Amino acid sequence: MMSTGSISKHSPETQGASTTLSIHTEMIWTTYPLILDLIKNFRTTPFVLTPANYDYAKAFLGFRGSKEKFSNELTEKYTELAKYAKIELHLHVALFPEFLSLNDKRKMLEEALSWGEEHGFEFKQIVFGWWKYDSECMKLCEEMGLKIVERGTYPHIHDYDLLFFKKHIALSRALKTKSTTLFTMKFALEQARWFLFFLRHKALRRYLSTCLYM
Repeated sequence: MMSTGSISKHSPETQGASTTLSIHTEMIWTTYPLILDLIKNFRTTPFVLTPANYDYAKAFLGFRGSKEKFSNELTEKYTELAKYAKIELHLHVALFPEFLSLNDKRKMLEEALSWGEEHGFEFKQIVFGWWKYDSECMKLCEEMGLKIVERGTYPHIHDYDLLFFKKHIALSRALKTKSTTLFTMKFALEQARWFLFFLRHKALRRYLSTCLYM
């Protein structure tokens, strides 16, 4: 699906920030050909995992192999991607970072930055996994010269979304026909289902509104 020429080429010099796509790259060992083709054809900023997230890659993303193999795989693939796009940092600290110690957060950030520096990647921006970070993460990033990218700053996808696009027949057809109607209908219906569900369940709305985590 993401064959060369399937997306119009754009020169980075002639594009504004609004046309920059950010891609959270988490499964490079599987998605590499798709990502490479994408960044060759469209202005894209890859936010990439490092070996600091080796355990996450094994537990959630299906990587099989040693941490050394993981590092070598990332190095090889990112080096090629860096020929076409500026590589930035993507780091999963924790789903609830406030429960993690300051020292643990510091270690993860330092490991990620050290690995990047060792392999020629100078990270200046960071996207936190699940968009989850706290005030301690903010202070650490400030100390380390990292700019935190907020959700919504750029249009973004995950690299595994490219696999989903490829397998989703209806979506694939919609993309090929450049139809915005199908996207609009799908989004509107999805939001309407949520709205109607909570509208019908007054007791659930009342309960959730009084929960401590709201």
